[in-house]
Amino acid sequence: MNDEIENSSDLREAIIKVIAFFDMFDYALTDVEIWRMLDIKCELSEVMAELEKDSGRTANKHGFYFLAGQEKNIEERLSRYSFTDRKFKRAVLVSKIFRFIPWIKMIAIGNLLGAHNLKDSSDIDFFIIAEDKRIWLTRFFCAGIAKFLGIRPQA
Repeated sequence: MNDEIENSSDLREAIIKVIAFFDMFDYALTDVEIWRMLDIKCELSEVMAELEKDSGRTANKHGFYFLAGQEKNIEERLSRYSFTDRKFKRAVLVSKIFRFIPWIKMIAIGNLLGAHNLKDSSDIDFFIIAEDKRIWLTRFFCAGIAKFLGIRPQA
């Protein structure tokens, strides 16, 4: 869409849509995060001014915005941040071990790690690029190392 805002109610509805979308993931947002996710052009100051108005549909606490009655999303987000930090440190360690496999060209990490929104039960996906005709050998070594370290998810 990315249109100029026509009036304050358009901006209010766009903000509520963003907050409601992230509410599905139990994720409270800051004003800057809301502004970045909007599909209409506006200034951050306009978003902040709109957020200050009490519509009864949204609420804020400690700089986080969420749907009214969903205050638990703040604690959930903060607890997930610590899970993500622990899992990221583990992923870096595993990546350092995997890099000794000579035919691996690249290792990347997936999931919601960048958003700091992992649950304690979340796994981490590695995207590994290997030399030609080495995919199954790479999988064998990486899965074996993960199993040996006790970090391979159980099926």
